[in-house]
Amino acid sequence: MSERVRVDEVLTSLLDLCRPLEPFDMPLLDAHDATLAEDIYAGERLVMKAGSRIRSTQIGLAASIGLDHLPTRPHPRVVVISAGPDLVEPGLPLKADEEYETNSWLLTTAVREVGAVAYRVHSIPDDESQLQSVIEDQLVRADLIIISGEVKNKE
Repeated sequence: MSERVRVDEVLTSLLDLCRPLEPFDMPLLDAHDATLAEDIYAGERLVMKAGSRIRSTQIGLAASIGLDHLPTRPHPRVVVISAGPDLVEPGLPLKADEEYETNSWLLTTAVREVGAVAYRVHSIPDDESQLQSVIEDQLVRADLIIISGEVKNKE
Protein backbone atom coordinates (compact mmCIF):
# COMPACT_ATOMS: atom_id res chain seq x y z
CA MET A 1 0.00 0.00 0.00
CA SER A 2 1.37 3.38 -0.98
CA GLU A 3 0.39 6.54 0.83
CA ARG A 4 1.23 10.09 -0.18
CA VAL A 5 2.55 12.18 2.67
CA ARG A 6 3.33 15.88 2.52
CA VAL A 7 6.97 16.73 3.18
CA ASP A 8 6.09 19.56 5.59
CA GLU A 9 3.91 17.19 7.66
CA VAL A 10 6.77 14.69 7.94
CA LEU A 11 9.25 17.42 8.88
CA THR A 12 6.92 18.91 11.47
CA SER A 13 6.58 15.45 13.02
CA LEU A 14 10.35 14.96 12.99
CA LEU A 15 10.95 18.37 14.56
CA ASP A 16 8.52 17.48 17.35
CA LEU A 17 11.11 14.87 18.37
CA CYS A 18 13.51 17.77 19.08
CA ARG A 19 11.12 19.50 21.44
CA PRO A 20 11.13 20.83 23.99
CA LEU A 21 14.47 22.50 23.58
CA GLU A 22 15.42 24.22 26.81
CA PRO A 23 14.63 27.95 26.89
CA PHE A 24 17.35 30.41 27.81
CA ASP A 25 17.76 34.18 28.17
CA MET A 26 19.33 35.91 25.19
CA PRO A 27 20.61 39.48 24.92
CA LEU A 28 18.16 41.60 22.95
CA LEU A 29 20.15 41.88 19.72
CA ASP A 30 20.92 38.15 19.71
CA ALA A 31 17.25 37.31 20.30
CA HIS A 32 16.17 38.68 16.91
CA ASP A 33 14.28 35.98 14.96
CA ALA A 34 14.24 33.56 17.90
CA THR A 35 10.98 32.35 19.47
CA LEU A 36 9.76 33.85 22.72
CA ALA A 37 9.68 31.16 25.45
CA GLU A 38 7.46 32.97 27.97
CA ASP A 39 4.76 35.63 28.05
CA ILE A 40 6.18 39.10 28.75
CA TYR A 41 4.24 41.55 30.89
CA ALA A 42 4.58 45.26 31.48
CA GLY A 43 3.09 45.39 34.94
CA GLU A 44 -0.22 43.51 34.65
CA ARG A 45 -0.49 43.94 30.88
CA LEU A 46 0.55 41.15 28.47
CA VAL A 47 2.76 42.77 25.83
CA MET A 48 4.38 39.74 24.13
CA LYS A 49 2.97 36.25 23.87
CA ALA A 50 5.06 33.08 24.27
CA GLY A 51 5.63 31.25 20.99
CA SER A 52 5.86 34.38 18.87
CA ARG A 53 8.83 35.23 16.67
CA ILE A 54 11.00 38.00 18.03
CA ARG A 55 11.26 40.82 15.51
CA SER A 56 12.53 44.40 15.70
CA THR A 57 9.28 45.67 17.24
CA GLN A 58 9.48 43.11 20.07
CA ILE A 59 13.11 44.05 20.74
CA GLY A 60 12.17 47.74 20.85
CA LEU A 61 9.24 46.97 23.14
CA ALA A 62 11.46 44.90 25.47
CA ALA A 63 13.99 47.73 25.66
CA SER A 64 11.20 50.24 26.36
CA ILE A 65 10.11 48.27 29.46
CA GLY A 66 13.69 47.94 30.70
CA LEU A 67 14.58 44.40 29.57
CA ASP A 68 18.04 43.69 28.21
CA HIS A 69 17.42 39.94 27.71
CA LEU A 70 14.44 37.91 26.51
CA PRO A 71 13.53 34.31 27.37
CA THR A 72 13.89 32.44 24.09
CA ARG A 73 13.46 28.93 22.82
CA PRO A 74 16.07 27.99 20.26
CA HIS A 75 14.95 26.76 16.89
CA PRO A 76 15.80 23.11 16.24
CA ARG A 77 18.97 22.69 14.19
CA VAL A 78 18.56 20.11 11.46
CA VAL A 79 21.28 18.66 9.26
CA VAL A 80 20.15 17.10 5.99
CA ILE A 81 22.48 14.53 4.45
CA SER A 82 21.88 12.90 1.12
CA ALA A 83 23.65 9.60 0.56
CA GLY A 84 24.30 7.83 -2.71
CA PRO A 85 27.33 7.24 -4.92
CA ASP A 86 25.38 7.95 -8.10
CA LEU A 87 24.18 11.39 -7.02
CA VAL A 88 25.63 14.47 -8.68
CA GLU A 89 25.34 18.07 -7.50
CA PRO A 90 23.14 20.21 -9.77
CA GLY A 91 25.22 22.24 -12.20
CA LEU A 92 27.69 19.42 -12.86
CA PRO A 93 27.43 17.17 -15.91
CA LEU A 94 25.88 13.74 -15.54
CA LYS A 95 27.62 10.50 -16.51
CA ALA A 96 25.95 7.19 -17.28
CA ASP A 97 23.87 5.81 -14.37
CA GLU A 98 24.03 9.11 -12.44
CA GLU A 99 21.25 11.45 -11.41
CA TYR A 100 21.03 14.90 -9.91
CA GLU A 101 20.77 15.02 -6.15
CA THR A 102 17.51 16.77 -5.31
CA ASN A 103 16.35 15.42 -1.95
CA SER A 104 18.69 17.47 0.24
CA TRP A 105 17.72 20.68 -1.58
CA LEU A 106 14.01 19.96 -1.10
CA LEU A 107 14.35 18.82 2.51
CA THR A 108 16.65 21.65 3.59
CA THR A 109 14.32 24.35 2.33
CA ALA A 110 11.27 22.51 3.71
CA VAL A 111 12.96 22.34 7.14
CA ARG A 112 13.47 26.11 6.99
CA GLU A 113 9.82 26.59 6.02
CA VAL A 114 8.65 24.83 9.21
CA GLY A 115 10.77 27.11 11.38
CA ALA A 116 14.01 25.23 12.00
CA VAL A 117 17.59 26.14 11.20
CA ALA A 118 18.72 23.87 8.38
CA TYR A 119 22.13 22.81 7.16
CA ARG A 120 22.65 20.90 3.95
CA VAL A 121 25.54 18.44 3.68
CA HIS A 122 26.78 17.55 0.22
CA SER A 123 26.14 14.07 -1.08
CA ILE A 124 28.32 11.33 0.29
CA PRO A 125 29.08 7.86 -1.01
CA ASP A 126 27.19 4.81 0.26
CA ASP A 127 30.19 3.81 2.36
CA GLU A 128 29.24 3.03 5.97
CA SER A 129 32.46 4.33 7.56
CA GLN A 130 32.31 7.59 5.60
CA LEU A 131 28.65 8.02 6.55
CA GLN A 132 29.48 7.46 10.21
CA SER A 133 32.27 10.03 10.01
CA VAL A 134 29.98 12.64 8.44
CA ILE A 135 27.29 12.03 11.07
CA GLU A 136 29.79 12.35 13.92
CA ASP A 137 31.08 15.63 12.44
CA GLN A 138 27.53 17.03 12.27
CA LEU A 139 26.47 16.10 15.82
CA VAL A 140 28.00 19.32 17.14
CA ARG A 141 25.47 21.47 15.30
CA ALA A 142 22.46 19.17 15.03
CA ASP A 143 19.42 18.50 17.15
CA LEU A 144 18.18 16.25 14.37
CA ILE A 145 19.89 14.62 11.40
CA ILE A 146 17.85 13.57 8.38
CA ILE A 147 19.53 11.12 6.00
CA SER A 148 17.99 10.69 2.60
CA GLY A 149 19.25 7.89 0.41
CA GLU A 150 18.55 4.59 -1.19
CA VAL A 151 20.13 1.21 -1.28
CA LYS A 152 20.50 -0.37 -4.68
CA ASN A 153 20.48 -4.13 -4.99
CA LYS A 154 23.74 -5.49 -6.29
CA GLU A 155 23.11 -8.12 -8.91
